[in-house]
Amino acid sequence: MLHAFYGRRYHMKNRRSQPARVVLIDVGNTSTTIGVRIGAKVRRVTDLATVGTRGGSAREALDAVGADEEVAGVVYASVVPECDSFWLKHIHSRFGINPLVVDSRLNLGVRIVYPNASSLGADRLANVCGAVRKYGAPVIVCDFGTAATFDVVTRDKRFVGGVIAPGLGLMTDYMADRTSQLPRIALAGGRCDRVFGKSTVEAMQIGVRTGSRGMVREILAGLRTYSGLRRARICATGGHAVWLKTNLAMKITIDPDLTLFGLAAIHELNSGTG
Repeated sequence: MLHAFYGRRYHMKNRRSQPARVVLIDVGNTSTTIGVRIGAKVRRVTDLATVGTRGGSAREALDAVGADEEVAGVVYASVVPECDSFWLKHIHSRFGINPLVVDSRLNLGVRIVYPNASSLGADRLANVCGAVRKYGAPVIVCDFGTAATFDVVTRDKRFVGGVIAPGLGLMTDYMADRTSQLPRIALAGGRCDRVFGKSTVEAMQIGVRTGSRGMVREILAGLRTYSGLRRARICATGGHAVWLKTNLAMKITIDPDLTLFGLAAIHELNSGTG
């Protein structure tokens, strides 16, 4: 009995000392990513299709990250306004709290030097916040998703702007959507040194690979001409980050959970815990 009593006391003490859980939600154009910050780590990451997600799937995803533990907060970032009412309703229903909604008015750990800061996507804000928190400044933050974004933070932690270009999916989809005979293709994995293809699909794959590789190199080369960015670290996230790094042969730090990490950092900065 004494052993059971002390075991119970130890278990209750451990439960009280568990780090606070913060649920992190990033609604992107193609996919919605949900995770939870436990201590300093992002865990239980899951992805849902942004378009077509039903209430049951949303509840299951929130249950998976919330589990049975107490949730200290929810951080919500979205670039798809038409999905906001859906997610805000389910967040409040599941956790009984209103989330911290990411926008440029929050403390991001960087100073935004941008004429119309309210036009910046919440994912870009989370990315620069997370990158500066994890890697310091100066830094160039790349997000290779539906669109390819390149955001610049100077040594003195000023977010001065960026570049937005078509992502790999947009390139392949556009060719299929705007022509009568070109098919919708998947991107081939691994490196490829061929300069021309011997089938339509192979020719398209090489075209997208070569074109995207050249685009990314030119954009990064241009950004590094900006004062103080010549030796800036380059970090990348997004669904196509690994594919692009494989085909670029450049020194790029891949961070799959950078956006969610940035959301966790935003929570800390705006809740008095960071």
